[in-house]
Amino acid sequence: MRLAASLSRHFARHVTPGQVMVASTVGKLSALLTGDMSDEQAQRLGYETLLPLRESHGPTLFCFHPASGFAWQFSVLARYLNPRWSITGIQSPRPGPMQQCATLDEVIEHHLATLRAQQPHGPYYLFGYSLGGTLAQGIAARLRAQGEDVPFLGLLDTWPPETQNWREKEANGLDPEVLAEIERERQAFLAAQQGQASGELFSAIEGNYADAVRLLTRRTAQPLTVKRRCLLPSAHERWIRTRPGRHGWKNWRFIARIALTSISSLRRRLNR
Repeated sequence: MRLAASLSRHFARHVTPGQVMVASTVGKLSALLTGDMSDEQAQRLGYETLLPLRESHGPTLFCFHPASGFAWQFSVLARYLNPRWSITGIQSPRPGPMQQCATLDEVIEHHLATLRAQQPHGPYYLFGYSLGGTLAQGIAARLRAQGEDVPFLGLLDTWPPETQNWREKEANGLDPEVLAEIERERQAFLAAQQGQASGELFSAIEGNYADAVRLLTRRTAQPLTVKRRCLLPSAHERWIRTRPGRHGWKNWRFIARIALTSISSLRRRLNR
């Protein structure tokens, strides 16, 4: 996102973070910026439901968006994940499922349909950040129920929704650390735009955050039994050792197979 802002200033033209995400090499970005694609088409790049972050010859890691609705954060995985892996983000641009669905389970069903349209059968490798972890868990539960193989489920800094009373948000009933984490995610995303984002993008992000809280008030856990371990990395060492990090997942059937780890150990795991 900072690169998009710098390019916009340098070339005196609007370069979006989405264009940088889709054209992730110097050659691809140069071809995109000098090509004959219409401005309207170019501006939509990176804002669609599927965000191709890397295409390769091996399996695909599907990465589910946090509350912002966008999966741009996952572009960093290309630095650490084995080159044989493809990386695809699944997003919720507006108007989209986060805005249109009445419950989080409906969002999960929508993303499941998107996933299966892209890859009809397993094995599926799923990864989600924050709210995206909740989405990935729900999708994995449904895939397993349909007889599909889910060898990997990664939940990055994901809080079990049932450990928080989201209905009390307006009364400040949430754990202050949870609220602070949501606000940090929101501010980091917006600050990275460096004033280059359009009003439409800001409205989409703000709307998605509001819808995320609305959807979480109606969330119920989907039981999930996995044959393999679920990786749950967290940026907070203390969170890993305490509630809800250690105990909050007990009502989710796959807790017996969860591997809690810190972010510092995630990098080497991604290259296995």
